[in-house]
Amino acid sequence: MEPVVIIGAGASGLMAAAHLQELPVILLERLSRPGLKLLATGGGRCNLTHRATTAELCQRFGRKGVFARQVFDAFPPAAIERFFAERGCPTAADADGNVFPASNRSRDVLQVLLQATRHGEIRCNTCVQNIQGSAVSTSKGLIQASAILICGGGKSSPALGSDGSCLRILEQHGIPIVPLHPALCGLVLNGNFCSELSGLSLPAASLSLYRQSTRPVATSHGALLLTHRGISGPAALALSREVRPGDTLAINWQGRGASEWERRLLVWRNLKGQGLVKNRLAEHLPARLIQCLLKWVNIPSDRQIARLGKDEAAALVRILSAAPFTICSTEGWANAMATAGGVSLKALNPRTLKLNLLENCYCAGEMLDLDAPCGGYNLTWAFASGYVAARAIRAALCDR
Repeated sequence: MEPVVIIGAGASGLMAAAHLQELPVILLERLSRPGLKLLATGGGRCNLTHRATTAELCQRFGRKGVFARQVFDAFPPAAIERFFAERGCPTAADADGNVFPASNRSRDVLQVLLQATRHGEIRCNTCVQNIQGSAVSTSKGLIQASAILICGGGKSSPALGSDGSCLRILEQHGIPIVPLHPALCGLVLNGNFCSELSGLSLPAASLSLYRQSTRPVATSHGALLLTHRGISGPAALALSREVRPGDTLAINWQGRGASEWERRLLVWRNLKGQGLVKNRLAEHLPARLIQCLLKWVNIPSDRQIARLGKDEAAALVRILSAAPFTICSTEGWANAMATAGGVSLKALNPRTLKLNLLENCYCAGEMLDLDAPCGGYNLTWAFASGYVAARAIRAALCDR
């Protein structure tokens, strides 16, 4: 029998190979080592899944999560944890349900996958050039295959393995590709943003994204990290897949609504009118941020609360609850942790992840038009989709 050829030795490709023990397997990796992106996941800790129900997982993938339901049912987070624990890598979850290896070392996760794929052959420094019927054309020659599983990733973090080349190949074969956008990356804001705020962290900010409408295109809430060019952190990363240059972003620095800030200013005026505005705000926000906020609305740093004019108070409430910025761009593919877009879900069988237009050809992982926020959800999809594709390949080949 010809081998099963898996394109991409990342999370989904390795998990698939681990579940093809009965078959000859060749994994093709364009980099010099497998699993480099997996090693970098979660800051080197590898948030490998999330303790959530299938319904909760699907919800995190938005409207397209319905497609993933059968995949998550087949290989849920508990099965992922069990897979690693049974192979010497126990897991532990934090208070939010994020699951990490108990050692907090992503290399332990990769080592389990490499051990589980010892029956196969990993060919590194091998670039895929095309798919020709039941064969894969590579930079090192043609490989005949009994089945082909494409796990080449999207375009995020190209230095770690995924450069979008597999998607271009599929597009040439008539597979519909949803346009790609960087996801899970920081946002670059317009020049009014204070670079001196770099390094500040806000635990409970709210963001609203607008595009030619008074209704937000998307919203997010969570920790926000200020950078020298704009914003990052979970709240910003969650919006990045929706961002287009020229969009307007409204930042609520503490998650408090305008009416709440108005009431707070009124209380301060009645009880502490002689106090400085900046000192009262310092009870809630970092001093460096307050300095910039006051500068943006032209309120002197020595302004007393009692002397705050009506227009000044209104401007202060707006900058606290909905500070407006124009988005220049995301931080781009080099800094993106995921890809929005990819192989259209209409091009696949949701039960097997087999491509409708290519014989004996399957897709898994970041290749597909499915992505979710931070929290181990994207790796859950990678592992579960790799498992489901392998199961389908095994059934197709072993039942012949």
